[in-house]
Amino acid sequence: MIETERLLIRKPILGDSKPLNDAINRSLAELQRWMPWAKDPSLETTEKFIEDAVKQWGSDKQTDFPMIIVLKAADQIIGASGYNNQSNKDVPFFEIGYWLDTQYTGQGLATELTAALTEYAFTKYQAARVQIKTEAANERSRKVAERCGFTVEARLHNHCIDCQTGKPTDDLIYAMFDVNQLISR
Repeated sequence: MIETERLLIRKPILGDSKPLNDAINRSLAELQRWMPWAKDPSLETTEKFIEDAVKQWGSDKQTDFPMIIVLKAADQIIGASGYNNQSNKDVPFFEIGYWLDTQYTGQGLATELTAALTEYAFTKYQAARVQIKTEAANERSRKVAERCGFTVEARLHNHCIDCQTGKPTDDLIYAMFDVNQLISR
């Protein structure tokens, strides 16, 4: 578990499905704009995600590091994050993904959790590289990366499909190579 001033960032447990699904459904318009997985906001899909996440953390061949975001003051699940399946512990390289319940955005929580996950990757896993990949048009996600001290390493042209238009669009790769580059802690 990672603890920040306002958040607990922890491994998923089986009881997380309903509160996580509630957060997804409260934030559906925003999530469907940027997250391809948000096309199916059913409780069954969230239950499968949680079951798979619990299995990942229990595996000796872990390829994904999903985490639940809990707002400490309310003891409420407000999103999910972690190191996604692009990560490679052998390098060691970790890619951070994140989303928050819309009612909790604009409060610096995404920056707080991203900074904590970045620091954790460098200190716990001795990361050689931490990165964030975001669609170029996703200004809020770009600003989180920049506030933490990540720098744009590459623009991948026509690398993903825009969830709104269904057309190819660009991704930006933000990278950090040393915990001392981290601005927000």
